Amino acid sequence: MLCNTMEGMTYMWVITVFEENTYRMFEYRSKSEATTALHKFKQTALLSYTR
Repeated sequence: MLCNTMEGMTYMWVITVFEENTYRMFEYRSKSEATTALHKFKQTALLSYTR
């Protein structure tokens, strides 16, 4: 799992890639790492931040 902790809280950037009848999720440590990966997907995808 690629995530950070700050003051006891875990947070990460998540890309959700939507395919025909399913989806895949990828976790990243930084926004720049996630946005670089996001540009490589051809399917519909969503970038989100979570704790």
